[in-house]
Amino acid sequence: MTSVLIRVVLSSIALMVVLGGCDAPPALTQPPADPPGSFGVAVAVLPGAGRGAHQSAEAARYILEPDGSLRAATGATDAREFPRIVRRLDAHARARVYRLTLATGAHDPAPDRRVAAPELYDPQMPTTVVTVGWGEGRSAASFEPDDPDARALADELARLAWVKP
Repeated sequence: MTSVLIRVVLSSIALMVVLGGCDAPPALTQPPADPPGSFGVAVAVLPGAGRGAHQSAEAARYILEPDGSLRAATGATDAREFPRIVRRLDAHARARVYRLTLATGAHDPAPDRRVAAPELYDPQMPTTVVTVGWGEGRSAASFEPDDPDARALADELARLAWVKP
């Protein structure tokens, strides 16, 4: 459990650097139709500390940076290391990831999904945490493993990172 917490904390700190610093971020504005130049998203598929029925998801971290760099790490990754860049996405792929990210609602999560401090989040059950930002805003939300929109986003990032066919 401690190693999961350490991985979440360190990867979230790295994400905050990518998505805009350590201050409390302002709320995201109404999302534009096309991805803003400063759009970035991080998806952490966390197996959870507990032993629930949904232990099928392999731990993974995906980070899409504003310049289109896609970083990925799967399995028992060391959270002290920033995932390596696996490829650069073109505008079409970046736009698809943006649409999938908006479909999750992570940019304006319901109160029961909001994760105020993703760097400190320690789920007991399998969870997918989506952190999204553009401009000066940032937001994070948690999703059940069977959430279709969060799963679609994680699956697309895995496909783009050549983790899944």
